[in-house]
Amino acid sequence: MVTGVLLRTAVIGLTIARDSRRLSRRHFIVTATAVVAIGGVLVMAETLFADDLPQSAVPVAAAQGRLPTQHPRPAKPSPSTSLEPTTTAQLRAALATGRLGLEALLSRREATTIRADLEPMLRALPGRTPAEIDRTLRQAKIDADASIGDLTLRQRHLLLTALGEAPANPSR
Repeated sequence: MVTGVLLRTAVIGLTIARDSRRLSRRHFIVTATAVVAIGGVLVMAETLFADDLPQSAVPVAAAQGRLPTQHPRPAKPSPSTSLEPTTTAQLRAALATGRLGLEALLSRREATTIRADLEPMLRALPGRTPAEIDRTLRQAKIDADASIGDLTLRQRHLLLTALGEAPANPSR
């Protein structure tokens, strides 16, 4: 299979070189001869050494008697019993109480978090003033109506740098 791919690529390259007239006729013939010779060597090597390869299509683990065992999968908890926030209101409440940090919020991948508006989430962060959040959004060039999923890696880094830790002195 590898030989076929290599030969096909070489033939396409030769066709392009011939059509673009970048190779003289003499160079084209030498290159084509080299491609055919290398292809012949690869086919011959594959044919000679094919006898040494195992013929069975049985996986190695099965051939050695180690068949994979079926492990029961744990049941997924229902959304109502889960401790993880599943709505934007729950996300905001988790941020406000400190159960969820900014880094954890930005690294979440479920649809609710990705679609959530960023500004209300940031305003729920404890110890942060609206002026501080507005200034950070302007510096990071984030639109007021941006969702969490709209953020680039650079913007996420800027938010984490500016707002990641709660201020040491809340009276700032």
